[in-house]
Amino acid sequence: MTGRFLRLGRQEYLAAISLDGKRDAAAVIEAAKAVDDTFSLTEKSLLPLLGWLARGQFIASGQVATRGSQGTTLPHSSKWVWDPFAARFPLIKGAYVEKLACSLQFLVHPYSVLVTLLLVVFAFVSVIANWQEFFAFTEKLFVAEGRVWWLVAWLLLKLVHELGHAVTAIKAGSQIRSAGISFIFMAPVPFIDVSDLWSISNRWQRILCSMGGMLFEITVAAAAVLIACAADGDAIRYLACAIAITGTFTTLAFNANPLVRFDGYFILADLVQKSNLWGDGQIAARQVLKRFLHPFTSPHPLPSWPIALYGLACMIYRLGMLLGLSFTALLVWQEYGVILIAWGCGAWFVIPWWKGRKAAKLAALQSPRPSRGMSHWGWVNPILGVIVFAAIFFLPVPMQPRVPGVVTPREPTFLRIETEGFLSELLVDEQQTVQQGELIARFENPLLHHLLDSKRVEVAGSIESIAAMRARGELAEFQAEQAKLASLQEQLAQLEKRVGNLEIRSPVSGTVLSSDLRRQVGKFFTAGAGLACIGKPGEFEIKLAATQQEHARLQQCLASDIEVTSSSFHQVVCTIDKLNWRGSDLLDEPVLAASYGGPITVAMSVPNHPDGGIKLSEPRFEVRLRLQSTHSEQLVAGQIAWAHLPNSSARLVDFLCHWVNKKWEAAKRLNKNG
Repeated sequence: MTGRFLRLGRQEYLAAISLDGKRDAAAVIEAAKAVDDTFSLTEKSLLPLLGWLARGQFIASGQVATRGSQGTTLPHSSKWVWDPFAARFPLIKGAYVEKLACSLQFLVHPYSVLVTLLLVVFAFVSVIANWQEFFAFTEKLFVAEGRVWWLVAWLLLKLVHELGHAVTAIKAGSQIRSAGISFIFMAPVPFIDVSDLWSISNRWQRILCSMGGMLFEITVAAAAVLIACAADGDAIRYLACAIAITGTFTTLAFNANPLVRFDGYFILADLVQKSNLWGDGQIAARQVLKRFLHPFTSPHPLPSWPIALYGLACMIYRLGMLLGLSFTALLVWQEYGVILIAWGCGAWFVIPWWKGRKAAKLAALQSPRPSRGMSHWGWVNPILGVIVFAAIFFLPVPMQPRVPGVVTPREPTFLRIETEGFLSELLVDEQQTVQQGELIARFENPLLHHLLDSKRVEVAGSIESIAAMRARGELAEFQAEQAKLASLQEQLAQLEKRVGNLEIRSPVSGTVLSSDLRRQVGKFFTAGAGLACIGKPGEFEIKLAATQQEHARLQQCLASDIEVTSSSFHQVVCTIDKLNWRGSDLLDEPVLAASYGGPITVAMSVPNHPDGGIKLSEPRFEVRLRLQSTHSEQLVAGQIAWAHLPNSSARLVDFLCHWVNKKWEAAKRLNKNG
């Protein structure tokens, strides 16, 4: 009635179908033996089976009497259990979803499949042709502020994914029970219940239905690639790139993976024709582990090695996925990630251990034998809980305190525009070495060229007028026209100089440095605006943007060596060269801003700032680190670098306390301003 299905052995199935709500355990055994005289379950083995079925909501909880007892209460399972890792909330009836799926049957027509294949091919060719621009743009999504685009893309693609299952299921002749939203590892995922798919006898149709969601996602991702390559707006390109990446890499990594119970698993189970592959694999893996841990006490024979290897692979992958999700939560959600990890530890370890204790106590009350206490397996979860507690209060966090910075030239030469215009052509790339006098860029100013041509016409006309006046002997007019010609020639020289300044040449030899030079093509620059800078190779320093707390720690390290790791994973040793004692809420290095793919959260851009400054959410202090000449050769200007604070370490509890204090101060400021 709940739409859930369970595979049972024959003995357990005979016991389950003999339940009618009135029979006691002895009557259930007699009824099962009446159906099959080989039934061998006893009252002792029947009660755990019934309790397990009751906890799984396959039967109603109640009392089952045994010989010599007044009655044993089966464990009651709550009707509504909130499980953030695997919770389902049906919202729409299946009939409405079936009507929508029937109206979209044209999407699985052979002609539609051909159009989809062509779309995927065009998208693949577009990515290959523009891969540098495409991946350079998508890199900016991997920041904290980019999670909005990932969330929108995730929800959109999951809707398309489930709609693909619905359309292919209706095409195969299956029914749809309901639709709603579920939570898988705390991620909101729409779902469509196609549990009746098992009733389709053709396994190839079942495989096609399992692949339907991924095929629909890949189609939408291909369309998003073409939109990202053709669109001009940043918002559209951000969303399209997020959809393209999520609809390809994420879909293939998760949905197509046979090691978790997603689409890839059901495809594999139908291919090998083993409907309970997951359960058999887990049982086989536990048997192998038990035989390995207790080689002389395990009486069970070894299971099938392919099934056992599959089960072990599922266990290892599940553990790795949990660790990866925890690490990602720390990086992306930061302090909120610690809360999510703590919630996960409670759901995976504490709650199962508590339920296991309750089940053990209930089994001890039901069993006539005296309890022998908790087995060595029962202490696994408490030990894990102690380890988690120790990790929170004693072990350091994976990301130790580090100060972000950028590698900058020690004495750079700035290229500033002397004549306003549009950047039409860029002749060098970032990090390219140029020689003195080499042409770097060309600008266009149509109005200036028009003024120059007009001024040349005026000069030519004035020269002709002077010649005519000299021939006619008009001395006074001749002298006045000569003065006018001198003024026109001076204006012409100034215009020619301004036009000549539309070509930018390198004043010195060095390396061209810019955070985003290629994207400046087509942009209008005013006179005096900066285009890039040129630094001498090997003469670099590191400019840090430290918070007030980090600034106070760096004051204590003026004579100490500081280890710095660059984005290219080179480690160098530096010393503090200059410590700015005044903070600023403007960030002069855009590469450090989160909006440009950097690690520092910003509030908003400041368009009128002469150096392109960016507004910070909290003030930061500039700290300059001196590099040795040998170490400078390992770094590249414009790289992001991380300075490790000496003699400092952070624990998870410190991280939590800092987060609580930060939120408390923010709440007080909000209350004061409100």
